[in-house]
Amino acid sequence: MQFGAKKGLISALVVLVARILGPKFSTISADAWTMMTGVLILVGLCIVKDLSNKKIKKLKMIQIISLVKELVELRRIYHS
Repeated sequence: MQFGAKKGLISALVVLVARILGPKFSTISADAWTMMTGVLILVGLCIVKDLSNKKIKKLKMIQIISLVKELVELRRIYHS
């Protein structure tokens, strides 16, 4: 599974509940509830994963920039 077994199992349970309870409270079919719930969960998981990847990349860039600044400072100290 792309997002892990734990999230997959939770998603499956949420979709199953939506499939059972959705048609009882609306005129939308059970299949439509299943599809809609699954798509919304997938989009939500993708957004969360993308945001965490961006944070990791940003942290790595910050570390690289700070290392470069340290190297420039060390060079300036040793060459002066």
